Formats: sequence, structure tokens, C-alpha cells
Amino acid sequence: MVGTLEMRRKIPLLLSRATKMRCFQPQHRLAPEHPFPAAIEDSLKAYKWLLSMGVKPNKIIIGGGSSGGGLSIATLLRIKELELPMPAGAILLSLWVDLTCKGQSIKENAKYEPILANTLRVMASFYSARPKNKKNL
Repeated sequence: MVGTLEMRRKIPLLLSRATKMRCFQPQHRLAPEHPFPAAIEDSLKAYKWLLSMGVKPNKIIIGGGSSGGGLSIATLLRIKELELPMPAGAILLSLWVDLTCKGQSIKENAKYEPILANTLRVMASFYSARPKNKKNL
């Protein structure tokens, strides 16, 4: 729902410098204007583009943080479903994969981050194109 490539350049830049590898950071469509599965489609399109450019899968690492980590996992699952060659690995930082927001960590940490827990629920509903009324938040 939020963020731009410009806002998220530091970690890829640092990873690129540390590993001496090039970093490709594609943009993807954001919810609520573009709900599921738009971001996964965009991420998969970027992966296929890299392959079409001759980049070997064993030279590709997919990664992201927070919702980008969840998008990375979803992309990897889609790559596997389509029986495309799998990338070499993934870098996942503080990933968000529980869009139901019912997992144990959400429950346990809600007392420390009540605003975050509610925000995640709202974001998940927009991403899945099922906005909830305020009573359900």
C-alpha cells in the first residue's frame, strides 16, 4: 500500500556492495488500487524478464522486507507452481506472511504494538480486495 523504490534503495544498495553483486529492484503495483494478485504478477514478470535476459537462475536471489518479504515468498511459490527454474535463494527480512493476522505472534505482540496489529488487518483487507468496515477492525 505504501512505499516507492526511492524509499527502499538503501538495503539493496548495501547488499549489492557487500556481495559485489548487481541488484535489480523492480517496482510493483500497490493495493488498494491493485489488489491481489497484482504484486505477485509484477514480481513474476520481473523474474521472467531476468531469465529472458540470460541471467541464470542460480545467479538470482529474490528478497524483500516486511510485506516485500511476503511478496518474495508468494513469488517463489508461484515460480514453483509454474515449474520455472528456481532462483538460488531468498533474503527475507522481518517478513509479513500472515495476512489473516490470526497467528500467535500477532496475538502475543498486540499488547506492545496495538496500532501495528490493527494496521496490518486493514492493509491485508485492502490487499485482498475485501475492505472491512470499521467495526471489524
